[in-house]
Amino acid sequence: MAVTLTEKAANHVQSFLSRRGKGVGLRLGVRTSGCSGMAYKLEFADTSNPDDVQFESHGVKLLIDPKSLPYLEGTELDAERASTSSPQSTAGGIGRISHRST
Repeated sequence: MAVTLTEKAANHVQSFLSRRGKGVGLRLGVRTSGCSGMAYKLEFADTSNPDDVQFESHGVKLLIDPKSLPYLEGTELDAERASTSSPQSTAGGIGRISHRST
């Protein structure tokens, strides 16, 4: 199974990476968070780590640490426009990224 981006999300990420002028892709992960259990991490990756699991979707490299992979397998990320005041904004202005597991 893989982790993918919709074409819309991939275009959005590529646009931000281009504006940043650096970066090899998008790093995804999960971390423990309070009483709710897990929270998603999403950030631009400037380098890859030797243990990263890598996927490519619509020309964007997705980097995932092995411990997060079981929680993210089968996920497709999509981008939605969000205001900058949105609590769902993340990853340096990528906007709202929603996910759905297949």
